[in-house]
Amino acid sequence: WPLVGADGILTDAKKARAEGADLVVVSLHWGAQYVSDPTPEQKELAKALLSSDEVDVILGTHVHVVQPCERINGKYVFYGLGNFLSNQSPQVDATLIPQTQEGVVVRVDFDRDASGKVTQRAAYRPTKVNLTGHVVEPATPQTNPVTFDRVTKTLDADGCGLTTLD
Repeated sequence: WPLVGADGILTDAKKARAEGADLVVVSLHWGAQYVSDPTPEQKELAKALLSSDEVDVILGTHVHVVQPCERINGKYVFYGLGNFLSNQSPQVDATLIPQTQEGVVVRVDFDRDASGKVTQRAAYRPTKVNLTGHVVEPATPQTNPVTFDRVTKTLDADGCGLTTLD
């Protein structure tokens, strides 16, 4: 994205629509590593992309920690999904924070009404990497309340109104 900017991404999204895509999901490698707050550049790019009819959802990667979700123009941006499977943790490198073992799985459901208008709703499940065997485990209030609480508060910091996956 730094090379093509919002205009280049929107051009690609428009091409995908022209080739028959019903939905366009953009996955962006962006943001400041190990920082839970989106950068101004992330916010600006998300607004530019989701203000267009060409992009439906943004899934962010790269920062190694969970960042908030936001709704722009009725559409979701997940700024940072955290780490799904990694070897990062304070046990491996003392300079790393515990959040590097955390991530989130999201599900976005789309509905199209009779007029063609598309709406969306999303749900999530916090996860934590168990470094013994490098297993991704669901983080629930019962299995890992610290991770569950931290991910939930971070993800919904901007009032995205998400529900947890059953």
